[in-house]
Amino acid sequence: MEIRTGVERQPALFIGHGSPMNAIAENSYSKSLKLWGDKLRTLKPRAAVVFSAHWETDGLQVLTVPAPRTIHDFYGFPKSLFEVQYPAPGDPALATRIVNLLGIEAATPTTQWGFDHGVWSVFRHLWPDANLPIVMVSLSKRLDPETHLRVGRWLRPLRDDGVLIVGSGNIVHNLKEIQRDSAALPFPWATEFDQRIQKALVERDEKTLISASRSSDAAARKSVPSREHYLPLIPVFGATMEDEVPMFISDEIQNASISMRSVVYGFPQ
Repeated sequence: MEIRTGVERQPALFIGHGSPMNAIAENSYSKSLKLWGDKLRTLKPRAAVVFSAHWETDGLQVLTVPAPRTIHDFYGFPKSLFEVQYPAPGDPALATRIVNLLGIEAATPTTQWGFDHGVWSVFRHLWPDANLPIVMVSLSKRLDPETHLRVGRWLRPLRDDGVLIVGSGNIVHNLKEIQRDSAALPFPWATEFDQRIQKALVERDEKTLISASRSSDAAARKSVPSREHYLPLIPVFGATMEDEVPMFISDEIQNASISMRSVVYGFPQ
């Protein structure tokens, strides 16, 4: 696949997705995603590459199917949520190119996945017409954050070919501490860690970003009890440019222990 000329560089963005109910909720968070979806569509991207917290594999995998299925990877929610479908197309040619770009880590093409709720709960607000091709790349259970950072760098050239780079997870994600009320006051440790990562994103503090999921301090341990929701931030940051300034889509904390902080790099000023 040849690099196209005259295509505006597309942003890299990390979205905090939180509860699957955000897919059908009308709240300040969903309104902010819809607003940013309107802005992103003005850039006319041709596709998106997505890392979701809900797709972890042993090694890197790339979804190659032309029409990915909608996966309802949860239980105990209303029937209306299970009825949601997100019929966006895949892009097998782009998937093949991604496999080649990630060749150093032996990325494997696969048809054995679809759009989990980390994808469709976000994109049905960002892209309600479901007409933007999406290629998913898995997180690797065996690779460290430093390698995931390099994954983002290897995929960075795609941004100049009209492709959005997207991560979907949560900077703070502790289900054991979650409160029923979505508007419950955040735990101090959640606010502390969320603001730590915000500062690191603004200052391009790579060391803090890649070590945060392994940090032993109390705020980090509670905010990142397991790394899968934090990790999608790392390849997205790897795909950014040195001179790009982050723009924060959302900065709220839902249910006291879930950070919805979302950030865009590279949106035209």
